[in-house]
Amino acid sequence: ENSFEVPAGSIKDVYSAEISPKLSEKRIEDNKYVLDGYLDVSVLYLNGDMNKIDKAFASLPFTASFPLDEEDVSYNIHPDISVHKCNAYRKGNNSINLSCDINVGLKFRSDDEITVISDIAEREPVDRSKMPSLIFRVAQSGESLWDIGKNYNLSINYLKELNNIPDDKALEPGTKIIIARMI
Repeated sequence: ENSFEVPAGSIKDVYSAEISPKLSEKRIEDNKYVLDGYLDVSVLYLNGDMNKIDKAFASLPFTASFPLDEEDVSYNIHPDISVHKCNAYRKGNNSINLSCDINVGLKFRSDDEITVISDIAEREPVDRSKMPSLIFRVAQSGESLWDIGKNYNLSINYLKELNNIPDDKALEPGTKIIIARMI
C-alpha cells in the first residue's frame, strides 16, 4: 500500500487505475534473491476544482526478497512480475492511496553441457547407381523412421515429407513407406 499526491486540484472521485510493474534491479545478497522495481501508475480521477476528468501519473518503488538455498545460487533465476487486486481510492483532498498485490514467480534454470555425439565412423560411400529408383517398404514392429532413413541414407524429414507423415505421429507397424532414390 502506497500513496501519492496529484500535481494540481483536488480529488472528488477516482475512476480507474492502470498499474504496470517494472523491474529495475535483481541481485543475490546474503542468501536472498532481491528484486527492486517500481509500479508505473496512471489514474483517472474527477478534479473537484474544475469539475472535469483529469489524469495523474506516479512511479512507486517496491522491493521484494526471497530466501535462497545454497544450491539455488548457482542457477539462472528468471523473475516474472504481475499485479493483482489493485485498488485506488481518494485519501484526503489531493492524495491517492493505492493498494496492490505484487505477485513474483521465479524460474530456476541451469545450463548443462552434455555430449550428444561421442563417436563418428566413416564408411564406404554408397553406390546409388545399383539401388532401385523407387522402393516400397512396410514398417516393422519397433522400427522408426530413423532406422529406415539410416539404411537408405535419407533424412527423417525427407521421409516424413515424401510420405505425408505428421511430425507428432510415431511410425506404426504396417505403415507403408515410399522411398525415392535421390541422385
